[in-house]
Amino acid sequence: MTESAHKSQLPRGLTVKQSSEPSMFQKYVSQLKQMKEEQKKDEMTILSMYLELLKKTLKSTAFGSSYETTVAVFSGLSMVQYIYTSYLDDDQDSLRDYSKRIELAFVILFSFDWLLYLLISDSSFNYIFR
Repeated sequence: MTESAHKSQLPRGLTVKQSSEPSMFQKYVSQLKQMKEEQKKDEMTILSMYLELLKKTLKSTAFGSSYETTVAVFSGLSMVQYIYTSYLDDDQDSLRDYSKRIELAFVILFSFDWLLYLLISDSSFNYIFR
């Protein structure tokens, strides 16, 4: 709609005032956007604080050492389980099913460990491709 057509629809004596200032609605929307951005920054700061605390806990406490030892023991058990499963006969299906369940538990444990260290690493790209 052109400006002249728009003016013709207005009652006599009323004109449309064009202002360079943003309307109250536009100000409100921009304030909401700014508040959301600040909230995201705060959330990222809180998340980074928790990740840093987790990293320090895993690297310098007894809990971190015991966690690493537990993962190493499970790694050894996983190796033993793999070797044992490879020597099972074909007629021992119940043992194979049981072995697959144990293997799934190991997969979940090692996936959790890998994702945990990916999350707390300084550079995720370097962690993946090291």
